[in-house]
Amino acid sequence: MTWSLDYTAAQAGLKHLHRPDRSRLLLPRLGWREKTIISFATTILLATSALAQTPPQSTVTVSLFNDARVPPSIIDSAENSASRIFAQAGIELRWILCGRQEESVEEQRACGQTLFPEHLHVHIVNSDPHLKGSVFGISFISADNIGSQADVFYTKIAGFQSISLVEPGTLLGHAIAHELGHLLLGSNSHSPTGLMSADWRTADLIHMEQGGLLFSVEQSLKMKARLSTFAMRKDPSLHLLPSGT
Repeated sequence: MTWSLDYTAAQAGLKHLHRPDRSRLLLPRLGWREKTIISFATTILLATSALAQTPPQSTVTVSLFNDARVPPSIIDSAENSASRIFAQAGIELRWILCGRQEESVEEQRACGQTLFPEHLHVHIVNSDPHLKGSVFGISFISADNIGSQADVFYTKIAGFQSISLVEPGTLLGHAIAHELGHLLLGSNSHSPTGLMSADWRTADLIHMEQGGLLFSVEQSLKMKARLSTFAMRKDPSLHLLPSGT
């Protein structure tokens, strides 16, 4: 899964945006018909991926590799944003910050594990020389619809943040959540609106800043059902229980 940004459209769509403080993204009375578009296009990369199971709870462990040396405060903000998004979908994210010099042997071992869908990897890197300059990130999904790793390009996200006025940690967290969503939902998982939309527009950035850019109900149910399916493969004694509406 790759996604890119049209910087020209972004500048046109956000030139009227003003913000008196750094905590809110405000909507002026006029000038919001222009659309800021972040385009997402699915790329399926053939790769081998080990199958594993998840515990009965809807919990996913994420090994986060800060290869781009993003400041810790932005990493914390990104983790909080992504965790909040998944919590509203009924899934708990457990983070392991990998690549630190002070890692213990146990942490190094945990960071090296990749088990779908129980344990996923996200690498925050600066860029990929083999992809066009506007591409923000990529997730790796095999032919059997299994994927455990995604890369997010922080240089591009930071560049877009300067014109979008969305806090970098917030934007990075939503980007990570989008990629994790592709890994858990599988291929062809874009939607017309919301977090998994193929095109993020100015209104989506407002919702992002206000905490309203989320998974749909259908996407949340699909991710939890997929996690439960792999949990039952691990322990056949488990049974799916209907959840309340």
